[in-house]
Parts: sequence; C-alpha cells; structure tokens
Amino acid sequence: MPNSRDIKRRIASVKSTGQITKAMKLVASSKVTRAKNKVATNRFYFENLKEAVKNAMTAGKVESPFIKDETDDNKTKKVLYIILSSDKGLCGGFNINLFKELQNHINKFSNHENYFAISGRKAKEFCKRKGFEVVYEMNGISENPLYEDAKKFGYFAINKYLEKEYDEVYLVYTHFKSIISQEQKVFKLLPFSLEEDPGEFDESENMNVKEKLVKPLTLYEPSPEVVLDYVIPKYTDGVIYGAFLESAASELGSRMTAMDNATTNAEGLVGDLTLTYNRIRQAGITTEISEIVGGANALNA
Repeated sequence: MPNSRDIKRRIASVKSTGQITKAMKLVASSKVTRAKNKVATNRFYFENLKEAVKNAMTAGKVESPFIKDETDDNKTKKVLYIILSSDKGLCGGFNINLFKELQNHINKFSNHENYFAISGRKAKEFCKRKGFEVVYEMNGISENPLYEDAKKFGYFAINKYLEKEYDEVYLVYTHFKSIISQEQKVFKLLPFSLEEDPGEFDESENMNVKEKLVKPLTLYEPSPEVVLDYVIPKYTDGVIYGAFLESAASELGSRMTAMDNATTNAEGLVGDLTLTYNRIRQAGITTEISEIVGGANALNA
C-alpha cells in the first residue's frame, strides 16, 4: 500500500499536469475562433469558384484533361493521396480517425498503386509505419496554413497529373462541422467531376447536382476548354487551401475538447488521491493514538 508521502507526491504531479492541459485548452480555444472565421470566409470564395467551373463545363461539349474520363475503375491505376494531418499530438482521435478513413478507402481498391503527398508529422509517422511511399511532404503548417502552402501541393498534383504520372488524385482531410464534431473525408480532386463535392457547405444545397445545373447564358472566349484549363488549377488550389483551413479548425477543436476532458479527469483524480491521502493519514493518527493509550494503560497497571 502506498504511503502518504507517495500519495502527496502524486497529487502534486497530477495538479501540475492539469495546469498544463488547462493552459493548452485555453490556447486552442483562442486559436479556434480565428480558424473558424477563416473557414467561413474561404467557403464563400470556394462556392463562387465552384460555380464558375460548373458553368464552364455545362456550356457545351467540353474536352479537357482535367475532366473525368469514363475508364474502368477496376483497372490498375496510379493514385496520389494528399493527406492533411497534424504536426503535434494531444488532439484526441483527430489523426487516428483520419488514417482509418484513408485505410478504408485504400482497401476498396487493392489493385491500385498508391503514392502519398503529406502535410504534418503524424502523417509522416503513419506512412513510415505502413511502408507507404511518400513523394512530397511539408511539415510545421497544420495549425496556421497559408495559401502559398496549398499552391505548392496544387502545383505538384496538377503537374504530375498532366504528365500522366498519376491517374487520380485524392484529398484526405478533416471537414469542420463544429468544435465537437468533425468528419473525415477522402475527396477525388483530379480528374474533376460534377458529382464530386468536397463538402456540403450549405445545408440548403443538399439537392442532386444534376437537378441544379442549368446551361448558363455565357459566352466563353476563346473557348470553354481554355477557360477550364485556366480555372480548374485555381479551383484545385482553392479546394486544397479550404481543406487546410478545415483541418486546422478541426485539429484545434479536437485539441480543445481533448484538453478539456484531460483537465476534468485530472481534477477528478486529484479528488480521489486526496481522499486516499486523508484516509492513510487518519489511519496513521488512529494507530498513534492507540499506541499512546496502550502505553498509558501499561504504566497504570
């Protein structure tokens, strides 16, 4: 049975840990507000960019290397996965759930050759553990990504796709719904398809995509193909940047929740240890009193 000194030392240790987790929760709480505002701003920009691409695609018969081709999904393909993970831990199941969703998607197409472009040290550790081939990586940006970071991933993915080094490009990220609710997504980035959507940003738009499409009254010069070849790379950069912002907000929200739970657990553990400490101390005092009374009775006998 531990003595009172050991219990007291453990109480001090748990209190110290609780102070750290509480501080981390406050830091994450202050950052997540800014991250949420960035997400909301980018969603407005993305929706307008997405509409521009859809309008150009429905202007007539359009041929572009970026548009989805109706090839056999069962054939062997070279697939690039862009994974957006965190650089640091202590964020609950943020990374675990993301990698689980990725692994489930990979298992659906066992005949594909998979390659990985990653952001975040946790993704690097995951790929190393699984033996996955990493062809591009960037670290240290998960909490505060910049548009320039997204452009670097977009430039790499688009050029490799146009060079036919990869047949498909997927974006693996965490979609931010609220501080306590996030959703892991594997979204086909290239080739572009009207049926693909990186996330429902407006609940009022949950209708079928084909029902929403109306041939626009717009003339594209010199042609819709040229416009698409210019706009789709911008769209790709915008989607990747939006996914970065969604992941950053999700990471901070997940860390805030995890640190809040850890702080609550630390407070509960301190209470339990304090109760145990008082019982041990009380038992020691009772023993001392019994020894004193026993000695006094022996002297009076």
